[in-house]
Amino acid sequence: MLKHIALMVSFLLLSACNPIVGILDINQNMNFKVVDEDARTCNPMGGAGTDACDEDDDDMSTNPTYKIITMRPSAYETKLDYQSKRQLVLKIKTSRRKTQEVEINVPNSRELPRNGTISIPSRTSGQPWDARGPIHTEVTNSEEYTEHERCSYTRSRTVCTGGGRYRTCHQVSETVWGNRWVGFYYRNTKTDLALEFFKPGTEDSMANFNGTRDITKKIYTFQGICR
Repeated sequence: MLKHIALMVSFLLLSACNPIVGILDINQNMNFKVVDEDARTCNPMGGAGTDACDEDDDDMSTNPTYKIITMRPSAYETKLDYQSKRQLVLKIKTSRRKTQEVEINVPNSRELPRNGTISIPSRTSGQPWDARGPIHTEVTNSEEYTEHERCSYTRSRTVCTGGGRYRTCHQVSETVWGNRWVGFYYRNTKTDLALEFFKPGTEDSMANFNGTRDITKKIYTFQGICR
């Protein structure tokens, strides 16, 4: 077991959002409440039945209009991610060029558990279905490695111009490249989620989402002086 204290996490192999990626398998016609991108609360040009938009009118973003869409039975590439502290979002690829986003409300600041069962009833999610299922996270560490790696640091030096009473000097910063001795290991965190969707208050299953999130971090245990 590694006994060193991790000094720094250097990178993620996935994007910053790190969504859970998988397949949404719909087995019967299923409804989703989605933002109506075509609906407008104001008309930039004005016109019959609408109000002209003010310059600072943000109603379309703060008060979106929703509609119900129906998706047919099929298997869809899907990502599950956080949209905000209060919302998850399902990003369902419905065609080669189109991805349908479905917002799922959750209690403020509530995070998905690392292990256990997720349960999001329709009255909470704002969607016409209940969602629940197990989530499992496994963390593994590689062996520790040591090696020389490229590094850089910034130093100041004095630059002078002119001569005699016209001589002037000032400090400039420059980047110096070198090498340093480091120790590190890789930490892999794999999350598996199996989420099932039911008609509200019933055991009538409409769909299953099976997805995985796989994140690898490079964690330093020590870093030598850059020379």
